[in-house]
Amino acid sequence: MNRGDKGKRPLKGRGHPPQGEFIALGGRESSKGPSKSQDVPDLKPLPPLKPLSSSTSKKMPTSLPDRKRDCPSPLQPLRLAKQRKTLSPHSPSVSIDIESSLKSSTSSPVPSIAPIDVSADELEGKVLKAEESGDRTRIDGYLTGALKVLRSNRSKPDPTMCLSLFCLVKRRPHLFRSHRVMEFLTSFLKRDSSVNLKGARPSPAVPIMACNILLCAFQDEQVWPENFIKVYVEDSLGDRTWIENERCRFFVENLLTAFDTKLPPRSVAQPGGEGSKEQSTEGASTISPKCSKTEEEDMFLKNVECKESISPEAEKVFPRYDPPSTQENVQSYVVDLVKDQLTRRQLVDNTTRNLLRLMSAACGVSDVRLLSSQRLETWLQNPKLNRPAHELLMSVALNCNTHSLEDVEVISNIIKMRLKTKQLAGHYITCVRVLVEQHDENLGTLIKHIIYNELSQARNPNNMPLFAALFQFAPEKAAKELARVFQDLLIQREDYLRAIRALLREIVRALRHDLNFVALCRGLMAERKETSFQELATIVKERMFSSLTDIISVTTLLSITPSVRDALQALKRGDSREVKVIHEFQKNVAIIQEEATSWFHTVVPHMFPVSASNYPQSLSKVLFMEPGESYSAKDSWPSESERIFLLSVINDVPVMDDTLTRVTVIGLSPELPLDAPKALKFVETLVQRAASVKSGVHPMEVNRLRFIDAILDLCVYHYPPNIQLPSGYEPPALAIANLYWSGWIVILLVAAFNPSNIGEVVWKRYPTMRCLMEMVMTNNFVFPPPTMVENPEQLEELQSLETQIVAAEKDDILLFETHLAAATSGKTITEESSLLLRQLISLVPEGPPRKPPQYIIEQLKALNVTIGIGKRFCCCRSPDFLLEIIQRQSAAQSRPWLADLVLSSQESLDVLPVQCLCEFLLQSPEDVDTEERSERHKETVQQVLSRLHILLFGDEATSASTSETLESFMYRLHSRPAKERNAAVKALSLIFTFGNENGNTSDDSYSWLLDRMPTLPYFDAVLGSLTFALRKACSEELNFERLQTYIIFLSKYSTAEFAKDVSVDLAQLVLERSTVLKNILQNDTAKGRQTHQALLKAFTSVVARALETSSSELAW
Repeated sequence: MNRGDKGKRPLKGRGHPPQGEFIALGGRESSKGPSKSQDVPDLKPLPPLKPLSSSTSKKMPTSLPDRKRDCPSPLQPLRLAKQRKTLSPHSPSVSIDIESSLKSSTSSPVPSIAPIDVSADELEGKVLKAEESGDRTRIDGYLTGALKVLRSNRSKPDPTMCLSLFCLVKRRPHLFRSHRVMEFLTSFLKRDSSVNLKGARPSPAVPIMACNILLCAFQDEQVWPENFIKVYVEDSLGDRTWIENERCRFFVENLLTAFDTKLPPRSVAQPGGEGSKEQSTEGASTISPKCSKTEEEDMFLKNVECKESISPEAEKVFPRYDPPSTQENVQSYVVDLVKDQLTRRQLVDNTTRNLLRLMSAACGVSDVRLLSSQRLETWLQNPKLNRPAHELLMSVALNCNTHSLEDVEVISNIIKMRLKTKQLAGHYITCVRVLVEQHDENLGTLIKHIIYNELSQARNPNNMPLFAALFQFAPEKAAKELARVFQDLLIQREDYLRAIRALLREIVRALRHDLNFVALCRGLMAERKETSFQELATIVKERMFSSLTDIISVTTLLSITPSVRDALQALKRGDSREVKVIHEFQKNVAIIQEEATSWFHTVVPHMFPVSASNYPQSLSKVLFMEPGESYSAKDSWPSESERIFLLSVINDVPVMDDTLTRVTVIGLSPELPLDAPKALKFVETLVQRAASVKSGVHPMEVNRLRFIDAILDLCVYHYPPNIQLPSGYEPPALAIANLYWSGWIVILLVAAFNPSNIGEVVWKRYPTMRCLMEMVMTNNFVFPPPTMVENPEQLEELQSLETQIVAAEKDDILLFETHLAAATSGKTITEESSLLLRQLISLVPEGPPRKPPQYIIEQLKALNVTIGIGKRFCCCRSPDFLLEIIQRQSAAQSRPWLADLVLSSQESLDVLPVQCLCEFLLQSPEDVDTEERSERHKETVQQVLSRLHILLFGDEATSASTSETLESFMYRLHSRPAKERNAAVKALSLIFTFGNENGNTSDDSYSWLLDRMPTLPYFDAVLGSLTFALRKACSEELNFERLQTYIIFLSKYSTAEFAKDVSVDLAQLVLERSTVLKNILQNDTAKGRQTHQALLKAFTSVVARALETSSSELAW
């Protein structure tokens, strides 16, 4: 308000003068001149600050009217207890006695000292001379006299005197720590009551000088006088003449250490875009105390510039009120003053703004923060208090760092604020984010109060924006704290499950699905060990357990965000650009299931009363194996149409190794109420789901080899423990038959996706498993598979062995059941009356292979079609199961199943062994049954030819690849069936002429052997095997032209190493196949003459070598 308003000043009595001869500084109060308003009168003499006694050392909270809010939860607000009313320094009935509060005068009264008049030129010399003589009274007299000169003309102080004082305090700072001198200096920091003109502002020159002299004088003092705080408070509530002046900044900062307040930067405390507007509004209403300085004041401040007169050491800031009694005394004084000001219900004037600024500076005191939070909502929405209220809110948030009872209620009051404008809401949310950073527990308290407010009848519209800010600042921790609040709600007497489900969906929408769902589920599954939880009633714990599993399921469903939906739809259309979104979602769901199984294994048995009914059902619900209706029974979300889609997406996720292991361990643990058959069913469902994942992510990565034994252990038959078997009788190792074969199916699926570890172990260790693997690889579901043996005789042996095992197994089971019956009913057990004979099977997994039942065969066929188990085994190269099967059979054996394998692997021929590709080419086109399949066959042939041609002539050609490719054909060149020889020649011709537009001509149909074969990069590496195959073919081949080509090739390319063997085979041809010889040596054809020359060359070379050999080397 403006000073000098007519008719507004109340009558006010004069204060008593100080004791002794000391006269209060400043002019007398004029009855005509206006004074401060009735709300903030002139500062009267301050009472001494008394240390808090032991009985009052504990802070008592104050009681101020607060806005009525419904409290929906056990959150009990902290109320300030009423204290006796303490008058502020503005109260007209409070007297001042500065001397009594000074530490050096607490024991004895201070004698009165008359000021001694002294000129500025003589001041320093007289003071130093008096110091030499030890006359302390005269020193104080000189200094007070000099200060009296400045007091007499505060509007235009003497620069020379000021400079003399600066020089003196720099040389002798201890002289200014005298009580009288300090009283004079602190009196300069009070408002000059002689300035009574309307619109006039006290000159800041003398207060600035006093601040810097005090700063220099007390820079080495650890504890400063408490009176400094009083004059600071007076100026804060008054004209703020010196506390906001840059030249007094270091003095003020040292004073503020009494409150331990962290002040926000100006750019942070003020809302963006508001500064200029607010400043103009405030300036208009407070123009009288904010007048600009005169030119004389500027000149004076320039002449006595502090930085030139005061040592830089004085610019350091240290805690000046560290002793607990001093700090508590000062803080209690400020709290009482603030309460007194607030209870007076002042009008919105300049004093009120200054009060807010003072409270901002004192927010390091918890009671000040609490008082501020109780009225901030009203102040923030008052346009005249906009800027200081913004600063106060930021200061409260920045200093809420103790998480005491006061700070908890401060947070509660902040959450209850209802701010209408967008600008206020934005600054409010910024302050809340700052508040979160101040203490580790602030985030949890904030979320707790927001949740309880959201569930109350008076919901705050800022709740959801606050959630968005908090989760953006600390996503994982916020999710954990949210889960903690949900747990607290679930242990209440009322059932909050329905409300939590709805609230969780609303939060997810407010966060735009940007929520750490894994952290939220992990928080929901956190163990509660406090005593209060242990003492809960059993029915409450059971309800909490059921509710937690429901919320975990809902959270998992909510993790299907719109981006995941869009990515899934795009993937169905063939667009895989957003496949990473799907992979991340699937990974998160797999982690949630892994955490859930671990929770059921380690935490649930200790936290909740579990039984054989609620435990398996809850685990099934978390793993999404319950009927779809159970997930929406509470509030009909999700709807039926949406539920089908969501559950299909949730079920199409990978499974973690730890998830499978935990479920098997739970099934094997006698302490947990989940039996082995249910555990095996859970594992089987999880594995089959994961095996059906088509997004490209690895569906199940299992590294624990113990998993195999765990699955087999789940199948073991355990007879009742109360039955006593005959002594000396050892019961056979038996398994429940349907569980036994289901276990093998599970292991087969896991091995198909982990062939390098699980697959290799079961292939080598378990013959039954190898049998199943070869069935799916060869797509031949006959027991025993033909590929398991090298000849038909071994097949008969395996069939006979299975018959013997079945017979022995039957006898063992009947005998075992007879002993069980003898111990119970005493009945005679026969094959017809036996109950176990059709349910059990011998558990010898490493024994001979067992014949699977027909329903398992059908299941294998279905899985091989839908999942492609056999293809996965065939594509594995380490270990190479397919190559081992091929090598087990002779190269001459026909393997038609390989052709089907190549056709099914058309897109990934590179992963198949070379032998598979060669076998495919050896298949006759007549084997193709339909026209569509014929077209597909032709396309695949071209791809296979291209691949083999690259392995022979391309960059990937090696000695090994060349040998592997040709070996599959060479042995068939001398096969007895003409069909196989023709197929091999045709395949070789296609390979070597691939890419040649001219291809084979009728004139030279065997150029692939005579012309193309020698051009192989690794021809020398395969020449030996090729020579052997062609030699043997000469005794079997009936095609004359083909036989002529073989003889020509052998004569031309056989080396000395093989010359003797070649001549022997050719001689056998001449002697034993005379008819064939006549036809191939016809001289009327060019090839016949060429063949004749080749034979002669072969025999001549051998004879020549024999003649060159010495007689001693002849074997005969």
